[in-house]
Amino acid sequence: MMRNIRSKFKILPFFTAIGLIFFGFFLFYICLVSPVATIVLPVLFLLFVAYFWLTEFRTRAHKISVNTDFISVCKLFGLGRSEVYDFKKLDGFEISIQSGKSGSFEFLFVLKNGKRVACISNFYHSNYGELKKILLENLSYFGVKKYSFKEEYSQMLK
Repeated sequence: MMRNIRSKFKILPFFTAIGLIFFGFFLFYICLVSPVATIVLPVLFLLFVAYFWLTEFRTRAHKISVNTDFISVCKLFGLGRSEVYDFKKLDGFEISIQSGKSGSFEFLFVLKNGKRVACISNFYHSNYGELKKILLENLSYFGVKKYSFKEEYSQMLK
């Protein structure tokens, strides 16, 4: 008998997302009240933040809930629209190992009709191992896919 499991976000990615927003508005405010600062830098920074939210967080920071027969996915740290997928209608999942300054992280992408519909990672989720174990029991595992920056970038823009 399987229980309901919900993903739990780690603190660092969550505060990074919130910090980016507040820092952008703070920078914008400083430029508005400063007699010598121009508005160009804050506008560029806010565009960067918007781009980051619409790409990285939209495609990877998913709030996940797993039940006996389905997986529920809510994008943008759970702020987006929730979508429910029946395990029987999903293709399976693949894993990608991606390196950063703080180490290597495993990203698990759930696939439906060859397209990514959910992402679980040990960078964003503190209970990644528990979620991965349930997906291994319910979905086909397609193995580790070699990381390609070009492909990942194109996935973010879809």
